[in-house]
Amino acid sequence: MTQRRDFFKELLSNLYVMKEEIAGRRHFQLTDLWKLDDTKFKQLKLRVRQDIAIQYGEQEIRVVKKDNETFLICAKGTGQEKMFHLMQQRLTMGEIVERLATESEPEIETGFQYVREFMLSLVKQAICVPANDVYYGPENNQTEGKQ
Repeated sequence: MTQRRDFFKELLSNLYVMKEEIAGRRHFQLTDLWKLDDTKFKQLKLRVRQDIAIQYGEQEIRVVKKDNETFLICAKGTGQEKMFHLMQQRLTMGEIVERLATESEPEIETGFQYVREFMLSLVKQAICVPANDVYYGPENNQTEGKQ
């Protein structure tokens, strides 16, 4: 039954994307995330994929994928742990940078690069995906949030 639900979710998602692209709003492919300028990246929200389980250990946070493959996310008590928890609150990347800046007072540009690199590493490992509708392209060059 779960496979059937997954199939229909995927089908509906693909139909929605097709409809939007026909209307001239090109959707992101994950590889497009690395091409985003800073302004658009700050509008992005990420979430942990549904097929990922999070394990909280004494010293670190790990994720377990569907095939039982385990990945280390971060050590506890680090800036990466803070970013991971803020991301789970569905904050934009810009809001995460601002929160980190008020807590630890790093240079805002350094903080932004730190957030960008960590979050893109989670996407690259197939742990996170965009949580908001993101449109990319000359026709509609904006990010629209959806929670």
